[in-house]
Amino acid sequence: MTVLDKRRLKVQVGTILIEGVQSPGLRVTGKATKTLKPEPNKCDLVIYGLNPEHRAGLTKVGRPTCAVSVGYEGQITQIFYGQALHVRHERRGGDIVTTISTNDSGDKAQTARVHKSFRAGTKPGEVLKELTKALGVKVGNLNLAVQKLNAGKAASIYLGGCTVDGHAPHYLTELCKSAGLEWSIQDGQLQVLDVGKALASQAIVLDESNLVGTPSISSKNVVECTTFIQGDVTPGRQIQVKHPFVEITARVEKCEYVFDTYSDDWYVTIEGQGPKR
Repeated sequence: MTVLDKRRLKVQVGTILIEGVQSPGLRVTGKATKTLKPEPNKCDLVIYGLNPEHRAGLTKVGRPTCAVSVGYEGQITQIFYGQALHVRHERRGGDIVTTISTNDSGDKAQTARVHKSFRAGTKPGEVLKELTKALGVKVGNLNLAVQKLNAGKAASIYLGGCTVDGHAPHYLTELCKSAGLEWSIQDGQLQVLDVGKALASQAIVLDESNLVGTPSISSKNVVECTTFIQGDVTPGRQIQVKHPFVEITARVEKCEYVFDTYSDDWYVTIEGQGPKR
């Protein structure tokens, strides 16, 4: 029995729940792309053979939440959580196919605007909280970011007060830049990191036991590798690649999950930045 024989999948779109692998007449394929950039992460799902009731349910609900968990028997992890933006049903030969396009921040986080004045002496953490509220996302590691802002080099930038009026993501980017921070949205939650630094969690070790193919490394110390799906691979996480040809510690800048319950596709491809030369 190979690792692929123990695959497990769980997809929840609104009230529709799909579990298992190779359910009779039901095939699920997907690709989830996640990065450390402020732009939304995306996941596209293709489901074969949904019954008429479920298809009608998806069409009626405007923008249902979408949660995708994948893994193996006894170990399944959520790799994507977001909102379905487009649902399309079509015939392909003898199959009825449903395509669901999602992202993890919705439209509001990209178009949000903020209109607020802050009194003299305001700490930058308070501005960060207001900007996060405007985005309409979960707070994630906001509290830790507030502590860093209020104690760091940007602590005094609003001593004279300020007015924030306009595109919330722009102001958030500028605020983070002034403090040596960077932000993104991961599965509907704000994630703030020190520029170039990884999340404070144990590094994921990737070696010949779980790598697929041979990793590559660029002149800019960017490593690319593919492994069987591991749900804890996420932007900002630290990885240690230990391969006879490539050995490096890097931060995950981008990961792309590809899965198909009716084929061998069950991989995550990783792009990681090592120490800059």
